[in-house]
Amino acid sequence: MDPALGVLWRTQHALSPLVMCLPEDLWEKRSSNTIYFKRSPLPEDWTQLRRYSRRIQRITHPKMFTLPRLEEEILRAVLTPDVFGSLFPSLHTLDFTILSIASPVIGLLKSVLSPRITDLSFALPQNVDADTIRGLFEAILRMARSLEILRISSFGFSSFEMNLAGQDFPYLHDLSLSHNILLSSQSLLHLAGLRYLRKLNFRLPNNFDGALLRSAPRAFSALQHVKINTNALPQCTAFFSTIVSAHLESVSFFYDTQTPSTDLTAFLHQVHLTCTRTPTFHTLALQHNIQLSFHK
Repeated sequence: MDPALGVLWRTQHALSPLVMCLPEDLWEKRSSNTIYFKRSPLPEDWTQLRRYSRRIQRITHPKMFTLPRLEEEILRAVLTPDVFGSLFPSLHTLDFTILSIASPVIGLLKSVLSPRITDLSFALPQNVDADTIRGLFEAILRMARSLEILRISSFGFSSFEMNLAGQDFPYLHDLSLSHNILLSSQSLLHLAGLRYLRKLNFRLPNNFDGALLRSAPRAFSALQHVKINTNALPQCTAFFSTIVSAHLESVSFFYDTQTPSTDLTAFLHQVHLTCTRTPTFHTLALQHNIQLSFHK
């Protein structure tokens, strides 16, 4: 393998440079700065492309907006499971927002999930139903079991529940979930027992009960960085009290409702306890999410 080509292709921020390595009679770039197929690709066309695509290990940010976009037909062709799997045998990091924010994003994403992916980021589209999201989450748990990093953002506001249990995500060390993805109590208990989980960013459910996690042996034993959104400050305090990690470095809490001084005193007491037993702890952020109401 040519070392220079390996370095050049290892990390990509768009698929259009790769597509432009296809035979010139297959594609064209139009005035909209979008690449289209002029004919259907043949198996030998993909074979030619593998010289470069097999070197790609990461498709990730920053997205290159100045590069040509791919028309949806091309995107679907590249993301066909057999084609994608043979083109990218070395791929382990996939930020799907680089590839598509179109309406069929979920179906396209499900088609390329594999055990080789260890770092996955994507955004949920607007106006998607709960069954579709549930099917996507189940596909990720079933087909991407080697994930170490999972980041899910969202363009919508409807709430969806993610359920974790058993052997789900045994290697996970970084989980970031959009505000509208809610974890059940059982899912929180599962996360608390993950031995490699170091970074956690999510929204606590309104019915969160810290007693459930405190009953778990060695809850969040490897956690280093935490960012939590929740409804009320006492929930922040309750979650904070469950973390037994000796490696905790930073926590950020954001809560919605105004709180009395007694709740703030209880939170600061928990901060003192954490500082006393965790010498690595050095950063705390606490913020009330100001919500404005207008009445006519």
